[in-house]
Amino acid sequence: MIDRLAVFVLTYHNHTKEQLERCLWSIEQQDGVDFEPFIVVNSTDETYYPKVKEWFRGGAPVYPDDDYTIVETESDGYTGKGTNSVHDYYKTISGFSHMCIIDGDDYYYPMAFDLLNQIHEKSNFDFLSGMAHHVDSLRPAPPPDNRPIIPY
Repeated sequence: MIDRLAVFVLTYHNHTKEQLERCLWSIEQQDGVDFEPFIVVNSTDETYYPKVKEWFRGGAPVYPDDDYTIVETESDGYTGKGTNSVHDYYKTISGFSHMCIIDGDDYYYPMAFDLLNQIHEKSNFDFLSGMAHHVDSLRPAPPPDNRPIIPY
């Protein structure tokens, strides 16, 4: 079981407030796992971090009393450094058994964290990439050409 999940919303200068709200809203709708969202601003645009702080200093889109931890990280303008900065930040915090990263313009389906927990119970993973492939193996359905599903 995933004891506590750190969810990092990785955002760059081109994500709008509406995109981030949709992403955060999708996180707030999750069930089945104890989690805490973080907003990680990784941008070469020096005006973007203050914008994000302004947008979300009043709290979460669904639960206004919840405050987000908003972190600014060093950026070289490429996504790889942003992802690495999240890994580095995760090493500095405690109280979490797992982490996941989502881009600020993406969103989770309502059952994503519950399925993540189911996957962990079956495989006790340390690292999971391409979750959609694993999710398919939990909810078998024949592929379009009726080939058998082979779990990953």
